[in-house]
Amino acid sequence: MRKTSGRVILILMISLGLLVLSGCADPGQKSDSDASQEKPPLADSQEDPVMPAPPTLEEENKHEVSESDRIPGWKMFNARVSISELTDHGSQPLNDGRMVGFSIHFPGSWTLDSSVIYNADNKKTAEIPPVVLLKIDQEEEFLDYTPVMDEELISHQVFNTESCLGSKTITRIDTESGSWYPHIYRLIDENYGFTMVLYSEELNTEDEALYDEIMDTFSFRQ
Repeated sequence: MRKTSGRVILILMISLGLLVLSGCADPGQKSDSDASQEKPPLADSQEDPVMPAPPTLEEENKHEVSESDRIPGWKMFNARVSISELTDHGSQPLNDGRMVGFSIHFPGSWTLDSSVIYNADNKKTAEIPPVVLLKIDQEEEFLDYTPVMDEELISHQVFNTESCLGSKTITRIDTESGSWYPHIYRLIDENYGFTMVLYSEELNTEDEALYDEIMDTFSFRQ
């Protein structure tokens, strides 16, 4: 019995020594290897920011019609619009976000719907194509309007306003319902080209004088 008890005590002592040498630790404590594998929580500053949606073309372009401060009874059209570039087939919007402002005055009985203007009888009287960016060698080309198919050239002349160089081209287009006469006005400064087309059902000095007066009120605004 004593020998057996001595062996049991010896075995227990050896086992206890092995546990001490193996560095037995608290089972609730993480080892260094476990800690290195655990990923730290993402800090608030590292979270992906929520970016606002880019403005649409309608939000970028600003149109405002107010009472004219220049001609009593008239309206003033203020606009800030995206710029296009001239191409062989007309104009093409630029994708760099550049914009330009302009203002023009017109009779108070006329109404504006986007880029189209209607007279008191709700007939289309004018329209405004996109403003274009002009390269150095494009000014003359822009001012020298070339009639399109089925459009007859009536007259073409160059003129000056207070702030721009311009051209006026009158053409005739025949349709089944009769003839009509576009008056194509083009104005340029050092960088941009503006176009406004006004329509008449017949050639008359009254319309032409009114259209000239409208174009004299135009100015670019950076």
